[in-house]
Amino acid sequence: MMVRVALPAISVASQAKSRADIERSIELLVRCISALLLGLNLGVVRFSVDLRVEGRVLGMDELLIQSINRMTERQIARLWFIYTRNRAVSSDQDFVEAVVSSAEGELEGTIATDQIADADCWISFTGAPVLRCGKVRVQSPGRNTVGLENAEKPESVARWFPRYEASAKHRNEEYATANGPASPMDLSASDASSVLLTSIAESDRLRYGKHRGQYYAFRLTQIENGQPVFHGYAISENEVPPALCAALGE
Repeated sequence: MMVRVALPAISVASQAKSRADIERSIELLVRCISALLLGLNLGVVRFSVDLRVEGRVLGMDELLIQSINRMTERQIARLWFIYTRNRAVSSDQDFVEAVVSSAEGELEGTIATDQIADADCWISFTGAPVLRCGKVRVQSPGRNTVGLENAEKPESVARWFPRYEASAKHRNEEYATANGPASPMDLSASDASSVLLTSIAESDRLRYGKHRGQYYAFRLTQIENGQPVFHGYAISENEVPPALCAALGE
């Protein structure tokens, strides 16, 4: 699973009406990036930033970079620079004129080509009406219209990734039940979450992962606030479809 996330400059469009709006928008955007960190650490998220965003006006007639440097909460400002310089790739490719549209209207501007063709999702600063929707369409000359997921809040980012939740049925060791042995789950919640994120889907309801030579199955438990929630348990190699077993590697 690889999720390609982009922060486009077009998401800053003079939408903030007060200092409080500016600070809230920057904080939410930084928290959105924070929600990507586990995936970034595991190599299943690619995050690109169009740094031209810092030269655009979020509100109060000042550039975004000025607003960031004026943040009351200094840790948010520090995280912005850490995330955009150290955890992201810079979108410095060709730029094209494009129209971003949703049920809320349209927004025109230039967008890095890789943030259209090579992205699955956008994260955006809050306040621009067009970007309030969870889905946007991007149209540029000579290209097909592209549909992208869009998030302005960290809880929306979370919906892009499966979440692990332990099942009481699967204990640390196998045990007998009336229906036969119950498969164990010997991973901590943290390790299981990591294995789930790097797992391979056989279907929307079943995924397979591997950790230190042990295979695991993850089954969909429920959809909670739009996010798929899985429980998991240990399995033997011969229970994994051969093609997925090969894809999971040694």
